[in-house]
Amino acid sequence: MRLLLRSHDTWGEYAEWDTKRGELRAISAPTDVQEQGLYSTRGTPDPILFYADRQGHLRLDVGEVGVRLVDIEDASLLRQRDGRCELILVARGGSTLRVLYELPPELVNIADGSPFVEDDDFDLFLYMLRVWRDADWQERLSRMWSHPPST
Repeated sequence: MRLLLRSHDTWGEYAEWDTKRGELRAISAPTDVQEQGLYSTRGTPDPILFYADRQGHLRLDVGEVGVRLVDIEDASLLRQRDGRCELILVARGGSTLRVLYELPPELVNIADGSPFVEDDDFDLFLYMLRVWRDADWQERLSRMWSHPPST
């Protein structure tokens, strides 16, 4: 299966994620294809994917590890002033996904002083947490990302 993902890091960039090979490949911006999720390569050695799976459940994958949002029981994101961050997701059954990552200095507290910029515009983990906390937002994204083109 292949997913068309829009970059959360850079406006107008897209990539194709080959789920069988585990490869993320940059592609030209599509004109007639609906995106199926978001990706980020910022702050971690593995790509971060946020998308709807075949059943329409929103997922967060970091490299080989992932979790469906409906399975998350508790979540926290610790952000330090120097840009070091830690995401902790506790899923049903007690499994925990812990990700350490770092934001570049120019993105630390970028929203301070600007009414037009939100921190989650530059941090896919923070964006995912805000979606997780909002059932209506989850439903809208799931509906939008679950109707992909056939590839």
